[in-house]
Amino acid sequence: MKTEARAAMFLLSPALILLTLFFFIPVVGGFVLSLTDYDIYSVGDVANTRVVGGANYATLLHSPLFWRALTNTLYFSLVGELQLRWFAEKITQLPTDTPWQALARNALRDDLSTQQRALTTSVAKMSADSKDPAAMLAAWKERYAGALARLASMTDELKRGGSIDLAVLSVLLRELRSLA
Repeated sequence: MKTEARAAMFLLSPALILLTLFFFIPVVGGFVLSLTDYDIYSVGDVANTRVVGGANYATLLHSPLFWRALTNTLYFSLVGELQLRWFAEKITQLPTDTPWQALARNALRDDLSTQQRALTTSVAKMSADSKDPAAMLAAWKERYAGALARLASMTDELKRGGSIDLAVLSVLLRELRSLA
């Protein structure tokens, strides 16, 4: 038994060393640096580093840039979650033989973009207490599970070979509107 334990440690030690060097030490170092007023120009002089505690995190939470980044994360998460890239591709493939068809296609593009912004706002407002985009998205998905399932079913049916034209895409955009 002792030989097996020694062999296991021998085999695991390279992985543990690499994990420690390239994961645990940088994570702990990054956290420690986040608690200081670190200045890149004072790298050689530790005496110039001041500990500020959670002030950096408080500054982050009060920064409009942080909230903008959070909103952007939600915005692009919805693209993947609702297959909005597929919607956009299908809108782009619509014929534009007449000026009216071109105008209709551009209107659908605008509607899709507007719906994506409205959905992002809806997700953010629904979980205003949360700071985690994944948690916000999960709460929104739970609330709109039925409508999301209906939209996914319609999209899957069309992907399997349904005819996609202006009318179909208008209906799909209407379904998106019900999620906001």
